Amino acid sequence: MKPLFIVTNKATEVYEVISKMSNHGATIMEGEGSYEHQERKIVYSVVSSAQSKSIIREVKKADPHAFVNAIKTEQIARKILSKAK
Repeated sequence: MKPLFIVTNKATEVYEVISKMSNHGATIMEGEGSYEHQERKIVYSVVSSAQSKSIIREVKKADPHAFVNAIKTEQIARKILSKAK
């Protein structure tokens, strides 16, 4: 599994990419850029490692200015649930 932290001005579009491609949800948080002090959204989701590259590619299409941080995870303490189809 690979957690993604995505800083974006297009949180809804980014979430839709994640949901469509992985069938997982996301948490959308409020943030502020420290350089320009502009409001930003942070989209957090955990996707499979196999899907992460294609999801990141599509996220960058949805928001070319998104900052994506993909993290290597050693352990998750709760089962990841997929949305019902």
